[in-house]
Amino acid sequence: MDVKLTREIAADRPPNLLLRRKHMVLKTVKTMALLTAVLLMFVSIHLSAAFGDDLTGFGVEATLGVIIEDPGGHVSYMGTSLDVNNDLKYDSKTRLVGRFKLTTPGSYVPNFYLMMTPVRFSADGYKTVSFSYGGKTFTGGIPFNSNLQTDQYDIALYWGIPYLKVATNNVLNVDLGIDVKITADKAEISQGVLNASKTLTIPVPMLYAGVQLKPVQQLSFEGEVRAITAGSTGSLVDLSIAARYSPVRPLLLGVGYRYEYLKVNISDVDSETSFSGPFFEAGVKF
Repeated sequence: MDVKLTREIAADRPPNLLLRRKHMVLKTVKTMALLTAVLLMFVSIHLSAAFGDDLTGFGVEATLGVIIEDPGGHVSYMGTSLDVNNDLKYDSKTRLVGRFKLTTPGSYVPNFYLMMTPVRFSADGYKTVSFSYGGKTFTGGIPFNSNLQTDQYDIALYWGIPYLKVATNNVLNVDLGIDVKITADKAEISQGVLNASKTLTIPVPMLYAGVQLKPVQQLSFEGEVRAITAGSTGSLVDLSIAARYSPVRPLLLGVGYRYEYLKVNISDVDSETSFSGPFFEAGVKF
């Protein structure tokens, strides 16, 4: 084969894994930027409608960071239960995360919270025996490729417990509300020309609670929980703890740990997965 023909074949090949990952990161950043722009437009309308020209007492907090996700559990779709670590060979990955909080004055208008968490894993797996997925049989002893995606968008409306901050001289605050977690799920397995995939988009209503302990003006310790159970069809728990520090206003730095547990048993999908790890963030708070 001559050099010219070799170059033509190489040019027809799909982008390598590194380029696909760069494209995925760029797509995530663009999505976050678009959602932030839409959100800021919503905020301006919301504030103008609720308070007219008097915006005293509202606050904005926006951060962007990374989380080191460590996966675990198992997934199955019309077939064999596949272990995330032993069969699919998934390992820790670093992903972008973003948060936006709008706090409003008074006790009646709810506060607003948006959080975006891309969850994506891809690897070459291996299983010694044949297995089934999506009603198709994959051959044991031959490597296969899998992709797992569970992108999450949390939208919460919440209220602080009245007079608690005043009673504790702004040291303690507790928030309670509702959260809708929208998950865009996709699980795909391919082996040669054989391919099977399943896609789900699930809006999950959840209860939300947050606690902030602020011993000094620049430092706060915070905890959040989002949780729901739907019996045999599944359950979802999202826990996080964080320390956030503002060395100079409006700069905000944060470090914490997050744990997510997702159990799904609908539409022929039976999965029980967890994603956990430390996160680091930077942003602004006004």
